[in-house]
Amino acid sequence: MEPVRYRIDARDHLTAVNKSWAAFAAANNGVGLDPAEVIGQPLWRYLVGEELRHLFELLLKRVRRTQQWVVLPFRCDGPGERRFMQLEVHAYPDQSVDFVSRLLHAEPRPPVAVLGPGGARTQERLRICSWCNRVNLSQGKWVEVEEALSHLGLFSDRDLPQLAYDLCPTCEVEFRAGLPPGEGD
Repeated sequence: MEPVRYRIDARDHLTAVNKSWAAFAAANNGVGLDPAEVIGQPLWRYLVGEELRHLFELLLKRVRRTQQWVVLPFRCDGPGERRFMQLEVHAYPDQSVDFVSRLLHAEPRPPVAVLGPGGARTQERLRICSWCNRVNLSQGKWVEVEEALSHLGLFSDRDLPQLAYDLCPTCEVEFRAGLPPGEGD
């Protein structure tokens, strides 16, 4: 798979996406992610979860100030596979920023319905880390999605919970550790 590339301007609006963006969106039922629909839209529209948005604000502040590449590992799982990826972020003097997402490797797994786009959803929320895709099983215990669903008995439920994207403590510490002092607050 070719890297997914996109660019934002100084106001954080998408100005360009590559063909891989469209292919990845189509392969993953990405409704509303057609390049013609996203160009001109704010990046924030596509980041789910307050914590993830906050960390991206810090990340953008850092790369715009330093003009240096930042490389971060992350997960972008689909219902039938775990995808281990890498995000490269770089700012330019005009304050535009390039993002490059590369697939490092993928592991197939039996489909996990809760990660799919379809089906009825209950009002219940299942907290999932936006960065590593682990699920908050209970206070402070974050586990792989299959373990959480098995423990919670969600493999047999017809109506699945909504996903509430958050950041697990491990990913938050690792992410903030890469930021200069004072920028993680």
